[in-house]
Amino acid sequence: MIALVVDTSVARAASGRPGAGHPSPACTEAMLLITRHGGKAPTYEVVMSDHLFDEWKRHATPFSHKWLAEMRSKRRARFVRPDWPRVLEVRVAARERFPDGRFNAVEKDLPIVELAMSTGKRVISEDVAQRELLAQLVGDVEELKELWWFSPERGEVEPWLHDRAPI
Repeated sequence: MIALVVDTSVARAASGRPGAGHPSPACTEAMLLITRHGGKAPTYEVVMSDHLFDEWKRHATPFSHKWLAEMRSKRRARFVRPDWPRVLEVRVAARERFPDGRFNAVEKDLPIVELAMSTGKRVISEDVAQRELLAQLVGDVEELKELWWFSPERGEVEPWLHDRAPI
């Protein structure tokens, strides 16, 4: 199965009512597509760390909690302890490149980056600003260019998932 990190920004925005316009039909549809894709041979699994799961517990909608429970019951959710040795390099590079508040933004989401880099290198997130900051760090930590970061609201996730999430 293909490992996906579903960021809290998506879990917070998914309502379970596609087309209802509240809060994000695109995030809802992305999560439903992950569940449906593959039929008898599931294509996707969601990966979680303790850090991400704690964020989900605090911020996810009831729909997202139910979705994660369903993924767990189908054995399509995997809890892992991230172990990407270059995370410290990203932290140092961000501190040097972003002496302002942007460093704090990178620092806040480093656990998501580490989780993705430790698993399938695929993130579904509405935090486009984080993606742009990480792109600026590729010159310092080249491995970051292997990270794929897609936004449901920008229409990036559905075609990517239909194409089996190539990287």
